[in-house]
Amino acid sequence: MLSIIVCSQNDPDWNLHKKHVAATIGVDHEYIRLENHIGQYRGMCAAYNAGVEKASGDILVFMHEDAGLSKLGWGNVITHKFDDSRVGIVGVIGARRLLKDNLRWDASGAVKGRVAKGEPEHWHSFLYDAQGIDVLREQELQLRELDSSVMVIDGLFFAVRKSLFHNVKFDDKTFDGYHFYDLDICMQARKARKHVIVTTDLLVAHFSVDHDWGSDWQIYADRFLEKWNLYI
Repeated sequence: MLSIIVCSQNDPDWNLHKKHVAATIGVDHEYIRLENHIGQYRGMCAAYNAGVEKASGDILVFMHEDAGLSKLGWGNVITHKFDDSRVGIVGVIGARRLLKDNLRWDASGAVKGRVAKGEPEHWHSFLYDAQGIDVLREQELQLRELDSSVMVIDGLFFAVRKSLFHNVKFDDKTFDGYHFYDLDICMQARKARKHVIVTTDLLVAHFSVDHDWGSDWQIYADRFLEKWNLYI
C-alpha cells in the first residue's frame, strides 16, 4: 500500500486533491492530510515527520496540493521503482550535483527529469479531470529518458521507502521553515547508501507561482551548506 502525505494549507472542507489522487493512483492507498492552514506545524519537516508517524504504507509519497498526475495507475509505476532494493527515494525532477555558491537545485546545469508547468488559475479544473489530458498532451509526446541517479530531487512530488525512516528523519530542528526539507532528506538517504533517482515514467503538473529565493531561503541555504559542506 502507498501512503500519500500532503501538508495542506487549504480549508479543511476542501478535498479536491484527495479525489484526484483516488481517481488516478490505481492501487490501494491511504491519504494523510496534515492540516496546516493556520500554521499548526512549524515547517515542512515537522509536518512530514508527523505524516511518517501516521503512515502505514510500505512506500510514502510526499506531494504538494498544487501538483497532479497525468497518468492513470501511477501508483503501480512508483511501486515498481522500489523493486530495486538499492532505491530509497524516487522523484520526478532533480539534479545530479549542487553548486556551493548557489544551492538552487536547478542552478547546476545537471537537471534530470521533467515537470509540466501549469497556470495556477487552471489547476482546479485539472484536478477535476483525472488524466489532465488538455493540460499535458504536448508534454506527454516528448521522448522519455531512462531513470537517472541524482544527488537531490525537488519536493513537489517524491516517494520514499518506509523502511528508510529507520535511519533518517526530516530535520525539523535545522530546517524549521519551508525550504530545504527535500534536499536534506536526499542527502540523508545517500549517506545511508540508498539511491536517489528521478523517473520520466510519470509526469507531474505543478500549478504554482515561482519560488521566492529571498532572504528566508538564504538562511536555510546557509544551514544546509554548514551541515553538508563535506558531501557536496
